[in-house]
Amino acid sequence: MLLACVLNGGAVSGVTCFSTHRIKGLTVLDKAPRSVTPALNQTTPPGGPPGTASDIFFNPSSTALFATIKGDPGSTPPMPGSIFAWPVIRGVVSTSPVVTKISDIFLDFGSVFLGSDSSFFVTDPSFGGSILDVSPTLQITERAHIDIPNNLLMCWTVYVPWFDSVYAIDARTTIITSINPATGAINSQFSLDSSLVSGLDTAVDRTWMYVLTGSGAIAVISLAGSNSGTVPSQVQALNLSGLAEAHSLQGMAIYPSCAGKSGGYDIENDGADGEHGNSREEWIDRSGYHWQA
Repeated sequence: MLLACVLNGGAVSGVTCFSTHRIKGLTVLDKAPRSVTPALNQTTPPGGPPGTASDIFFNPSSTALFATIKGDPGSTPPMPGSIFAWPVIRGVVSTSPVVTKISDIFLDFGSVFLGSDSSFFVTDPSFGGSILDVSPTLQITERAHIDIPNNLLMCWTVYVPWFDSVYAIDARTTIITSINPATGAINSQFSLDSSLVSGLDTAVDRTWMYVLTGSGAIAVISLAGSNSGTVPSQVQALNLSGLAEAHSLQGMAIYPSCAGKSGGYDIENDGADGEHGNSREEWIDRSGYHWQA
């Protein structure tokens, strides 16, 4: 059974899971949402970005479901963000989470696992991002705290194993940062064309990165050779202004015909994700990527 799990913000917040069927669609599995209070205690519509829902994602083996909730670095005292982890046992997502707060992570936003269940990367607009280690019992500790140069609003992220890089996308500039997923060292930084304003939701297919931008275009980046010193570069921008206004565009997914691209997915519906719109969706391949690039 494939699962779809939703992180919802606003006054009625929490995580709800559904079974999926190609004909019948979604069937709710829960009598009530899994609670994410007191970490998330919002109105409808929510305020923010501090104190709002961020991301939801399975680990690569689909044995746990994770959700991140932003804290508030401006509160007194500063309030770290929260990371919820629910075990998945025989295909059923537990209702009892393991909750972690890391003292120097306040606005945990986008997250992505780094090839195995044991570590993931999370962005934080207040400084850049962190690599976190996950124990078999879902205890989370910080391995690397990464102050990213030129950071204004690091939000989205994507991991590309065949280039041994995790990329952090800045929602207020056109700068994209490549990071070593083992050490947290900065590999390189490169920029989209300045007319594109900023980078938002991002997806990668083989050697191509696709970035939804603040201008309402999709930027195409060539990553070819980046694991041997070549700096990624923009090769195309597809203007979507004829389809929708820039502020209403959100979400990014790729449906390639490569082997191994199947699995479940997670959906985030934040209600009001700060300044970036009213909802976001991120589709996660629970089985992991298997490319022949």
